[in-house]
Formats: sequence, structure tokens, C-alpha cells
Amino acid sequence: MPGHGEKISRKTELAIAALLAEPTVEQAARKVGIGEQTLKNWLKRPEFQRVYARARHAALGHSIARASGACGKAIDALIELVGPGAPASVRVRAAVAIVEITSKGLHTTDILARLDELESHLSGGHRDASGTGNGNHGPGWLLGQVEAQRGQDTGTH
Repeated sequence: MPGHGEKISRKTELAIAALLAEPTVEQAARKVGIGEQTLKNWLKRPEFQRVYARARHAALGHSIARASGACGKAIDALIELVGPGAPASVRVRAAVAIVEITSKGLHTTDILARLDELESHLSGGHRDASGTGNGNHGPGWLLGQVEAQRGQDTGTH
């Protein structure tokens, strides 16, 4: 089995494509024209596992990109459902979905900003949330900031 960037056999490519497309190893093997046990043996090889994992990762990335592209339409549909033409139960469910999506998005954005600040501080950049540098804080300050943020997240101080 080749390493990263090297050519793999056509049969290996077909087997990986079949594993991604078919629901079972048996069906994937049949599609490629090899025995099920052969494919199971290939799946035990570290080299095959690496190539297969890269292919799964690429396929998942493609799916995520497609889903991400549809998010705007999905939000538009939810916003439409909150309007006066929909039954009350539908409006409530759409409103709850919008609030949950917004809340999760804001929370994720906040966590990523905190992580960026912590990584910057640990790497010596010493940026604060506004992107300015102060450079005078040590590890004790950083731990205090983490504890303070945890207190804010749980409502305790």
C-alpha cells in the first residue's frame, strides 16, 4: 500500500469507493468483484486504513460543505414558517429552532474567540479579545481568566 501522495491500485480505489457507497462490506466487495474476506483483510492493513480514512474524511468534508451551502435556505424556510400563514404549532417549532440555532451559533463563536485568545496567550501573542496586545500577564492570570469564564457560563462568580 502506498503512502500519502503515491498512486494506489485501481482495485484499491474501487474498493474504497465501494466502501463509501455501499451499506455493507459484503455489498462493497461484490461491487468491486472481490471476495468479502479479501476486502475484510484489506481493511485490517494499516496502509489501506489510512487511505480509506482519508477518503472518508474527504467525503465527509464534501457533505459538510454541501450542508453548509444549504443553511441559508434552511434558515429562510424557518423564518417563513414563523410568519402568520403557518399554524401556531408550526410557528412555535420554527421559532424554537431559530432561537436554538442562534444560541448555539453565538455560543460556538464565543468559545472559538476564547480559544483563539488562549492560544494566542500561550504562544506569546498576548492578545486580548479585542485583538490588542498587553503582554504583561502570566499563567496565573490565564488560569484566573478561564475560571472567571467558567463562572460566567454557569451563572456563578
